[in-house]
Amino acid sequence: MTQPYLRFPHVHGDQVAFVADDDVWLAPVSGGRAWRLTSDHAPATTPRFSPDGTRLAYVSHKDGHPEAYVVELADGATRRLTWLGGTTTMVLGWDDAGRVLVASNAGAHERSLTVVRAVGLDGTVETPRYGPSWGVAEHQGPNGRRTTALVSAGYRTPAYWKRYRGGTASVLWIDRGSGDWERPLPDDEAGIYDPHWIGDALVFTSDRGATFPDHADEQANLWVLDGLATGTETPEPRQLTTQSEAEGYVRDATSDGSRIVWHSRGDLWLLDGLDGTPRRLDITLTGALPQPYWADPESSHANVDGLAVDSTGDASVVGWLGTAYWVTHRAGPARALVADPSVRVREPVLLGGTGRAVVVTDAPRSTAHGESREDALEVHALPGASTDSPDVEPQRFAAGELGRVLHLAASPAGDKVAAISHDGRISLVAMPAVDGPDSDGSDNADRVEPGTITPLGRSGNGEAASPTFSPDGRYLVWSSPTGSEGDHHQLLVADLHAENPAATALTSGRFHDFSPRSAMTASTWCSSRTARSTRPTTPTSSPSRSAPPPGRG
Repeated sequence: MTQPYLRFPHVHGDQVAFVADDDVWLAPVSGGRAWRLTSDHAPATTPRFSPDGTRLAYVSHKDGHPEAYVVELADGATRRLTWLGGTTTMVLGWDDAGRVLVASNAGAHERSLTVVRAVGLDGTVETPRYGPSWGVAEHQGPNGRRTTALVSAGYRTPAYWKRYRGGTASVLWIDRGSGDWERPLPDDEAGIYDPHWIGDALVFTSDRGATFPDHADEQANLWVLDGLATGTETPEPRQLTTQSEAEGYVRDATSDGSRIVWHSRGDLWLLDGLDGTPRRLDITLTGALPQPYWADPESSHANVDGLAVDSTGDASVVGWLGTAYWVTHRAGPARALVADPSVRVREPVLLGGTGRAVVVTDAPRSTAHGESREDALEVHALPGASTDSPDVEPQRFAAGELGRVLHLAASPAGDKVAAISHDGRISLVAMPAVDGPDSDGSDNADRVEPGTITPLGRSGNGEAASPTFSPDGRYLVWSSPTGSEGDHHQLLVADLHAENPAATALTSGRFHDFSPRSAMTASTWCSSRTARSTRPTTPTSSPSRSAPPPGRG
């Protein structure tokens, strides 16, 4: 039976609060039937009990964007606390003065800078000394000494950016009461999240245990720094939970000072103490089961996630809600290429005039380590457009070798495709041959083995985009960021007839150059310049970078 997906838990006394079905719910910590606390039916996140357990603060999108609200648990009265207008808002908890700690990027010059604000129940807003943060935890010892733990604001949590080790990972900082901040784990490259104190021990979430190549499948788990609040040195982190791929990542862990609660794959888990054993909370929701989704193509155009029109203009391959169809434009049925509810396909592309199409699929396959659903390229014969039998099995290539494929483009002849992957790789993948000579007159025997991958380059500053072949299939051009992701882009081109194709800069990267389109002798693209630019892309030798004219990039 399908169960609701439970997220963002927080515990107080004998109750646990969480989010499900776009509302905040309460349930007994011992398990059992939950009841709906809010009826906003709008995305909600990060509910947090007040220290005395009489109120609960949370974030809701019911007014169109995320703002903080507080609800009285005695009578359910809800009122809005903030009018910040940010795109990212989260409730971190409550301070000793009874104010709600809200982190928001409102007014920040960069979307990841969620600055912490202390919001009183009377609406007053102050900005404490924390600055941008994704988590704050205060500890007060018996001698009155305060130790503050803080994790810096990041871009994505571990569950969204698994095993990330880059410079935007959240970092743990400690102030031992002197007003000076220090990094207790300066050599850790993994992100650290969800700090909270259990006695004098600091608990946090991290996938720091994932190391390559022997432990690449390690999940984000809870770790503890025993005695950090009272000691003068930083102890070695101790792993507190051992969740595997079967349980998934520890996500959004919170605490009431003695117990820790989190969610993994839609289930809530509770740890009663640092020496305890995690247990799953068996919670039942009524009236919150996932409902059937009515998908009407005529009224849900946004669900079309891929479209490739054939050279005649008579039919298209359409990607829609994880499926792929061959659709004629004037009459006739829409024929399903992939319509398996257990498989998701995307990025449909026509392989030239071969009567075939290729999609990215997550269909399961068997490996030496068990079942894998890593991306693969799958070639399908188009009904009525191919000489292949409609019953012929699709061919699958490059399974697990490309990472997560973000963009796909096919050469005019359909003999190869360009793939851009999540890790910045730009790759060329050979496609299966059709009967007869190639478009350039060469024999199929000279072709490379289908599925052969040729690396062309790598984007080191974010996601590359818009791979485009020249009409003769000799050149591939794409747009690659040169600074912050979504900022300046440059065009790069590779000569695919070269012995070792490699990326060559076509523009300087001083502007936002994107969406290249190739004619036979020139490339045209969109740019943040004041006019559209063209550059030759088919010189007698490999393209080289030349100095731009004055005032142009």
